[in-house]
This record gives sequence, C-alpha cells and structure tokens, in this order.
Amino acid sequence: MKNLKSIFLFAVLLLVGLRAGAYNFEVDGIYYDINSDQTTVSVTYREQYAGDGYTGDIVIPSSVTYNGNTYSVTFIGSEAFYACTSLTSITIPNSVTSISNYTFCDCTSLTSVTIPISVTSIGISAFYKCTSLTNVTIGSSVTSIGNHAFEECTSLTNVTIPNSVTSIGNRAFYSCTSLTNVTIPNSVTSIGNHAFYSCTSLTNVTIPNSVTYIGIAAFNYCPLDTVICKGDIPPTIYATTFNYVNTVVIVPCGKKSVYETTEGWSSFSNIVEDCASSGIEDIINVNSVEVYPNPAKEKVTIKAENEISIFNNNGQLVKVIKNLKGTKEIDISDLESGIYYIKTENVTKKLIIE
Repeated sequence: MKNLKSIFLFAVLLLVGLRAGAYNFEVDGIYYDINSDQTTVSVTYREQYAGDGYTGDIVIPSSVTYNGNTYSVTFIGSEAFYACTSLTSITIPNSVTSISNYTFCDCTSLTSVTIPISVTSIGISAFYKCTSLTNVTIGSSVTSIGNHAFEECTSLTNVTIPNSVTSIGNRAFYSCTSLTNVTIPNSVTSIGNHAFYSCTSLTNVTIPNSVTYIGIAAFNYCPLDTVICKGDIPPTIYATTFNYVNTVVIVPCGKKSVYETTEGWSSFSNIVEDCASSGIEDIINVNSVEVYPNPAKEKVTIKAENEISIFNNNGQLVKVIKNLKGTKEIDISDLESGIYYIKTENVTKKLIIE
C-alpha cells in the first residue's frame, strides 16, 4: 500500500511539473506547443501563472521555424498570456483560428487588441480583467463570444460585434463600467445571463429582431434611457433582465400591445411605437444640433443655428421654432408622451418625451 501511495504521489508531482512549464520550443521569446498534426503549433506560456513570460509589444508570427521544420501558428492556447501584467499590445496573425480560455486573463496593461478575420471563437474569460483595454476589434468570422470573455474590462468604451456572432455568453461584458456603446448585429439570437450587468455607462441599446432570448440580469444595473427593440415578437426576458425605472422601450409600429402583454416587457411603464416613415436608421446624429435632456418631460434644450421643426411619430408637424441661433429652452408640456423628430435643413434627431 505504501508503495502504491508513493507511485501515485510521484505521478501527481510529475503531471504538475509538466503542466507548470510545458512547452516544446521557444523562438524569439515566444513559446510554442506542437499540435497533434505535427505541422501546426499553439502559442503557450513559459511557466503557468508566472505572469512575467511576456512583456511589452508582442507580435505573433503566422509561421515559425524550429530545428529545420516550419510550423503554421494556428492557435493561442489556454492561459498563454495569463497575468502578463506588463504586456501592452498583441498582434495576432491571420493564421490563428481560435483564442482559447483565459488566454489574456489579468493582462492589466493591455490597451487594445485586434482579433483577425481568421478567428472563429473567443474562449471563456479570454480577456477577463484586462482593466486597461479600451478598444476591441472583433473579426468578422467570430461566431461566439464566450462566458466572461470581457468581464471587468473597466476601460472598454466601445464594442462592435460583427454579423457573424450568433451568441453572447454569460457575463461576457459584465461590469464593463466605461462601456458607452455596443452594437449588437442582426445575427445574434441569444444574449446570456448577466451579459452586460452593471455596465454603468451604457444608456442606450438596440435589440435586433434576430434576438429571441435575453438572459437573467443581462442589462441589470445599466442606466438605460432607451431600449430599441426591432422584433415584432418580443424576445424572452426575465423580471431581472432590465432595470425598468425611466427606461423608454421603442417597439415596431403596431406592436405596443404585444409588448405590453408579454411577461417581462409588461413591467415597462413607457413603451412607444416607432411609426415614422423615415425609420430610426435614417436619423443623422451629428453634433451641429444638440438636444438635452433626452428623454425629456416638460422642457427641452435645443442648440442649433437654423429654424427647426418638430414632427410627431406619424410625420405630423407639431411645433416650429424660428430664428434659433444658439441654445434655447423650449416648452414641450403641450406634447404627449412619445417619439418626436427634430429637423433642420439637413439634420434629424430623435426626441423622446416622457
């Protein structure tokens, strides 16, 4: 029995030792594992959890030669750059097809990353707690964003998700507190639990008509002023999916009653229809005209240099302000709650009146 215990302990220690510093070769400061096909390699770590294996700006080549053999670099392995706190930038070649789990977890100095078109998946916690990451470009072949992929990337301000993505994982952008804008494409069908939970700078979001499911607390603790829903059929949501206070939900023309009678959506007190012939996509959002606050109640401040006209959601002219040169507060207490459009010669802006 004693011999068996000794053999078992030796085997465990051997496996731990192999895991802690396992790589097949190193070229120009980058560590590689040879894949099972013997023709491609994965980028890996020098020592697991060491945190000092990679520093500064790292450029991963599309191929590497070692001992007379040339290998294509196709994969970035699990934890390859884990806790490399001095890593500032990473260049990923078009040969790479997958970014694995925990690949850049806790890379607190990484400021930006471009995920090439060759990559099809972003693994679990791939960029978890990359607290200096301000910009992410996701290639147009990525089909899924894994659970916790960008969780607590507290400097991330803008994310454009490509049309190839069909699912956004649980807690994918959890507590990205600087995130002000996210574009969800018409390919996404599901948004996971807590996906954008506590994104405390996110004030507006558009849910495309492809989305059928939005998970528990997906947008909870987000100060959303406006949720634009493009689907005629309301996506499945839960009582905790959104915060309902002061949020305006804009739905397709003729679908207000459907949303008002659907579980979850019925908790919103301000659901309005978008029936304007121009459509929301035609609104030109430029800085030459400013409208605030928006949504507004009894008064709104408009900054413009020309005469402006205000139209209701049916395209009817309801108010004209002439000789507007600069900033003026306008009384809108006579207008009913809903969506309006403020137009000048070449600019249209949407105004929501609560």
